[in-house]
Amino acid sequence: MHWADGVTETYVHQGNGVFTDKNGGIWTSSTHNNDGILLKHKNGNSISFTENR
Repeated sequence: MHWADGVTETYVHQGNGVFTDKNGGIWTSSTHNNDGILLKHKNGNSISFTENR
């Protein structure tokens, strides 16, 4: 993911709906609006990815 402020982050799928970021953060996934994925971190942050059609 490339943020508007220039920061780039990578989320790596570890299996079983778990993703990690380069800082060691662990994110769990769920479907979102049937078009994408929602990643949730235990600290309460969430990120939603949707497919452009």
